[in-house]
Amino acid sequence: MGETKWFTNVRDKIRTEWFIYTVIIGLIPVIMRFLAFLIYSERTCDILYNVADFIVFGLVLNITNIHKLENKTKLTETEKKWKTESIGISALLITFLGAILLIAYLREMPKTEIFSELFIKIIAFTFCLLSLLVSYSIYKQINAFKNE
Repeated sequence: MGETKWFTNVRDKIRTEWFIYTVIIGLIPVIMRFLAFLIYSERTCDILYNVADFIVFGLVLNITNIHKLENKTKLTETEKKWKTESIGISALLITFLGAILLIAYLREMPKTEIFSELFIKIIAFTFCLLSLLVSYSIYKQINAFKNE
């Protein structure tokens, strides 16, 4: 019998590592909240979605993007330009996620009704989904780099 290969190529390995080390780790607050929901006897669905949990997810994705890109040094001029743009996009997303977190925290203060709770949840989820798509595209492009 032949040896079982976990990965058919390096790209599969990098994609799997990205999913486990970035996506799953970033989702730990969401996963733990879900487990707490399952364990708690008086559960209601409204405790499942917490804006801060999803913002942490988005922050982890974008910080990981910047870290991964900063470690890429042997690049062509085109790749350097793409790297700079990608870091800029991730930094911008971090700024937006931080602002959403601030709004969410302010909403929790007494007598503060800046935005509706639903609006904040929708915006937070949208930016996290955008962060996930950007992160995936960065890792996909990093796989295409030939020089490193």
